[in-house]
Amino acid sequence: IYTDLELGISVGGSLMMLGCAYVLMERYEEARESLEEAINTNPSDAAFHGTIGQVYGLMGNSRKATEHLLKAQLIFRAKGDYENESDVFGSLVDVWKRKNPRLAIFYGKLAANLNRDVRMVGQELERDLQRSFLKRSEVFYRDLVSLLLAENRLIEGQQVLNSFKDERFFELTREASKRPASLLLTPRESFFASLYEDRIKALVAGKPFTKPMDFALQRTSDANLTKQIEEFNTDLLIAARNLVEIFRQAETEFSSSPDERDEIGAVSDRGELQAALREVNLETGQNAAAVYQLVGKDNFQALIITPDKLKSISVPIQDSVLNAKARRFWGVLQTPDHDPAKLGQELYNIIFKTIEKELPKGTKTILWSLDGNLRYVPMAALHDGKQYLIEKYNHVNFTRADKERMTRGIALNWTATGFGSAKEQTVDLLGDKISFSPLPGVGEELNMMLKRKEKKGGIFEGEALQDAKFTQTAMLEALKAKRPVVHIASHFSFRPGDEARSFLLMGDGTPFTLADMKKHTDMFAGVDLLTLSACNTAAQQPDANGRDVDAFFELAQRLGANSVMATLWSVADNSTPWLMREFYRTKLDKKLSKAEALRRAQLSLLKGKADIRPLTTRSSLSTVRIEFVETEDDAKKPAETTRSEIIKIKKNDAPLYDKVKHPPFAHPFYWSPFVLFGNWR
Repeated sequence: IYTDLELGISVGGSLMMLGCAYVLMERYEEARESLEEAINTNPSDAAFHGTIGQVYGLMGNSRKATEHLLKAQLIFRAKGDYENESDVFGSLVDVWKRKNPRLAIFYGKLAANLNRDVRMVGQELERDLQRSFLKRSEVFYRDLVSLLLAENRLIEGQQVLNSFKDERFFELTREASKRPASLLLTPRESFFASLYEDRIKALVAGKPFTKPMDFALQRTSDANLTKQIEEFNTDLLIAARNLVEIFRQAETEFSSSPDERDEIGAVSDRGELQAALREVNLETGQNAAAVYQLVGKDNFQALIITPDKLKSISVPIQDSVLNAKARRFWGVLQTPDHDPAKLGQELYNIIFKTIEKELPKGTKTILWSLDGNLRYVPMAALHDGKQYLIEKYNHVNFTRADKERMTRGIALNWTATGFGSAKEQTVDLLGDKISFSPLPGVGEELNMMLKRKEKKGGIFEGEALQDAKFTQTAMLEALKAKRPVVHIASHFSFRPGDEARSFLLMGDGTPFTLADMKKHTDMFAGVDLLTLSACNTAAQQPDANGRDVDAFFELAQRLGANSVMATLWSVADNSTPWLMREFYRTKLDKKLSKAEALRRAQLSLLKGKADIRPLTTRSSLSTVRIEFVETEDDAKKPAETTRSEIIKIKKNDAPLYDKVKHPPFAHPFYWSPFVLFGNWR
């Protein structure tokens, strides 16, 4: 038997669900009516106020939306629920981003900073909760960057992009010493942020904003309950008016013409990157530019940084469409029987054609900060209708744009340490059994790389550990030699956000997890180039979005590696040893940068100029297969669960993907998955 209050709470919850159902049907007036009734049953429920605030926002009533959202904010703060308080700021971004973008930017910065603080306090929380915080941050950051670029506030946009990278890295490692920095505020933003914080602290101090809910299950009389609710409503109304007063003042201020109070202070991110570009350009004699990508909900944006300028571009396209194209391209690149040029040109037209027009004349190297499923796509394999981009530019990815990392000194004389696992292995890790195929080309790969007394050939002096000799203990001991090149020919398994299940496969069949690697803070100290020639990304996992790619390579660099070269999919054993040989030999003989040497090695396969001898054994090529379907709707349907990644293409488009005649290893499957991260000198 329910008391009247308990029945009211039950009715309020039902009305809330009904209101949400109306929202999904875009029947906003009916949603508003249901939510107003819900609030009448329980005015202390922040979720009711927050939801109706969002509904008013959808209806275009920004003032009423703000009023309810601020009531929700008061209640969340009184409860110490900072996580949902940051969500309210995110909702305020949605309310104001069209009517007052500068005000929306202010709310976006508050949302991102508050959410960051929540994550810092909760850094020991379970992994799934940590990932939910990052997912929330991602929404804030994307909206914020998009607004900043649209307002031509490019320096702030770059700082936010770098902060988001730090958030992703923090998700992987959760190191207290690597906490992401707060976003910088302009003087005007700082004034209102301080005013808000002081006011809300005073308003919630000792106020019973949670009391009606506290009495929900007590058998109080209706008269007492009515009095408590009336007192609560009075307190909440007065407090909300106080906050509304601040934000109406902010609305007016951020609508005025920008002046010096809207100028951000010195941002080290911009100065460091541009200084690094100038320094390396002078040293190498090759002009470089950096490009940050942002896959927004309704557009693709890019921030282009050259030694002396910042520019931005925007191309209208839905994120779901662009991410689907990127994933399809990733799949077609792995099917040597099909020509990827058509899809490569589609992506070129979307994400690079406009960028290319903004690049300074003579640009030779492009540094990429990739986003979304584009992180799984080698930019070198984009096609302009005449040629692949590898034929025009060096391509390097970066995870964090700091000057010291990009301009750090490199070794003049390279020696090497090689590690390899050629055998088929099954790893039992935390209850999961993970099987890995053999890599029969590993032995040849290490033989080509290292000089050995018993065999002719080899490029570097050094040491090689293979199969049973390649253990975690032996690896750590060998790394103490601090040879400039470390080459690992073994599987690497990524699990986004899970350092305990992301690991390097040792030659003895044991896993070396990222969690364990973190304990060896100088593991790759003295390493100029860390090469992972058989790693696998998490692109085939259902929740994959590329974060794993950035996060691991950031970790490798923070453990000391100057740069990292890795692969975006399982590569072919019958071509990889030859590409590696061309890369290392070209780097040493020609005294070129790593980026230029890699490009020439890739071109040697593309043009059929590499000195290649077939191996007696080889592993299977790819777990990706193409399936031709009748209609576009069929192409969008999810594939049945199989061990293969299925890429669906309409039958009418089949001729566009027919294999063309070219040298044996000219297809991008063989040369394009090799990607260089970090210092490209």
